[in-house]
Amino acid sequence: WSPKHQHGGPPTALIAHAVETATPEFVIARMTVDFLRPVPIDRLAVRLETLRAGSKVQRLIGALLHGDTVVAHAVLTLVRPTGVAVASPPSAAPLLPPELSRPFRFPFFREPLGYHTAMESRLSLGHFGRGRVAIWMRQRMPLVAGAVTSPVERVLVAADSGSGVSAGIEHASHTAINFDLTVALHRPLQGEWVGLDSISTYEPAGLGLADTRIWDVGGPIGRALQGLVIERRS
Repeated sequence: WSPKHQHGGPPTALIAHAVETATPEFVIARMTVDFLRPVPIDRLAVRLETLRAGSKVQRLIGALLHGDTVVAHAVLTLVRPTGVAVASPPSAAPLLPPELSRPFRFPFFREPLGYHTAMESRLSLGHFGRGRVAIWMRQRMPLVAGAVTSPVERVLVAADSGSGVSAGIEHASHTAINFDLTVALHRPLQGEWVGLDSISTYEPAGLGLADTRIWDVGGPIGRALQGLVIERRS
């Protein structure tokens, strides 16, 4: 977002990276992260605490620290995967695939380099600034140098962009900043592309909500919600 502060996606994914490393036999089914302070572009640490160590379901707390200061706090639900023969209902109408979608770049980043250049984006549905919009996103570099980025990490790097994808406010006069992010997944991401089919709702009280259906090239894989604070620029 600025020369000093990060977009919320990579820090969220970094917490997930630590959780997946610590619990390789489980998968992350749901994650809610509260952004307590702007996340600096600097060395960060993750501290994990177990709330429930069940054999099928576990719940963890992940704290993202800059020095001794907690800058983000996450609650994660983990599930041990099992093989179950079930039939899924028909999926929603598919998005235009990435290879047929046109290149897209978020217009509100001010710096020449940052999150917007570290991600490749393609517009699949709608028009930016006019309500419901769907884009495809994929990383141009790994989350952690020297490590393979996992499917859930790829999702989380992108998912915090839902409110930006569907931003329907006038950025010259207002801001809409998300104070949290909840992601729930019902299957792993296939491939590198993450689809965000998003719509944001704004209310006169200064609150808003961004609702995002998450896709891969095979169909829907989960949902993301972001609470928003709407303010007029001073």
